[in-house]
Amino acid sequence: MNAPLLRLQRMLRTDVVYAAKGGFWLSLGSAIGTLSSLIIVVAFANLAPKETYGSYKYLLAIAGTLAGFTLSGLGEALAGAAARGRDGTLRVLVRRAFQWNLLIAGAAFAGASWYFWHGSAMLGWALLAVGAFLPVTQSTGLYAAFLRGRKLFRTSAAYNVVRTVIPAAAMIAALTFFQEHPAALVAAFMGSSALTSHAAYRSVLRGRTRNDDVEPSALRFGAHVSLLNALGSAAANLDKIVIFQAVGAAPTAVYALAQAFPEQIDAVVSNVRTLALPQFAGQTVRSGFAPMLRKTAIIFFAMIPLAGVAMLVTPLAFRSLFPAYMDAVPYALVLMAAQIPIGAAHLPFAFITAHHDIRGRAAAGVITPVVWIVSLLLLVRPYGLMGAAVAKLIAKSCGLILTIIASALLSRRVPTPPASS
Repeated sequence: MNAPLLRLQRMLRTDVVYAAKGGFWLSLGSAIGTLSSLIIVVAFANLAPKETYGSYKYLLAIAGTLAGFTLSGLGEALAGAAARGRDGTLRVLVRRAFQWNLLIAGAAFAGASWYFWHGSAMLGWALLAVGAFLPVTQSTGLYAAFLRGRKLFRTSAAYNVVRTVIPAAAMIAALTFFQEHPAALVAAFMGSSALTSHAAYRSVLRGRTRNDDVEPSALRFGAHVSLLNALGSAAANLDKIVIFQAVGAAPTAVYALAQAFPEQIDAVVSNVRTLALPQFAGQTVRSGFAPMLRKTAIIFFAMIPLAGVAMLVTPLAFRSLFPAYMDAVPYALVLMAAQIPIGAAHLPFAFITAHHDIRGRAAAGVITPVVWIVSLLLLVRPYGLMGAAVAKLIAKSCGLILTIIASALLSRRVPTPPASS
């Protein structure tokens, strides 16, 4: 049954059987997650005014910015620890993450008070919901990194289905009653996400951990990565914040719809990073670098026709699903082109992460967001939404180059093992 895969494996010099088995379950989970996300987008496009959807995406961008200051890098450290059999790291990191995230909740509550005081009730209620639910989601959601590190991809896919379908159902229900209340929609989404994330974590803790061993370096590495992620997370949400402040809620909705299909492609392609990280963690830097570089090139050239086909289909998809948002198509095409460097960067990013390369993560986590922020601020004012889309293409291309350079420098820093006599 695996004979064709074995032949392909010899040709590509890649563990295709592992990728096919793990990738099937990850892709299945991603596909259901993608369908759930698209259902939400279609519901917004057909049930709510553009201003509501734009305000909702703006509020989620604020939540995403706050999430950037949580210990978001612990997942990367946990995946490596789980790959090395240190299962007790899960409980320790979740506890530390929740304790830290309470500070973020305090900042959200303080912001809510400020907005209520100044008469901005929508922002006030939204920040109350963020402060109440974000610490739970961001800490207990670490279970997903643990499952990926353990290569339990089938289990991970099952939990991912629950974590996407339940919030999607909650959003559809909320849209039925609160089409013009963005803060209520934020509360429905974040509350259901926190509930499902906590339930999944408790289930994994009871049924999937085998020992109480803790990897001592995981917290330190995760804290360093979290610091580097903070700027990247803030930058990732900056486009919607800048567009909302510059031109209003309706254009924010148009840009958010333009991102819908490209983001779903990345949700599937990013499984490459998930599959690769535990593999890289079990290899030496020297033995893993050259194969990683070759596979990165394969992915890059494979992404070109994939993005091309998606660009051809995009106008038809918008005409069928989002007829009121046809003005988003040009921006969607540019954002689709940005998926080429985004997809190719997953392997070198997983490589430097698996080997705890702080220097490489600093380059990817600081320089790329700076390029993104500068490009965005320079291009949005004169070119509007197209400027934001082009800025993303520039920044993601820069990110691909930086992760490859960081991987090469890491391989050179690691000494060659002495030849056996």
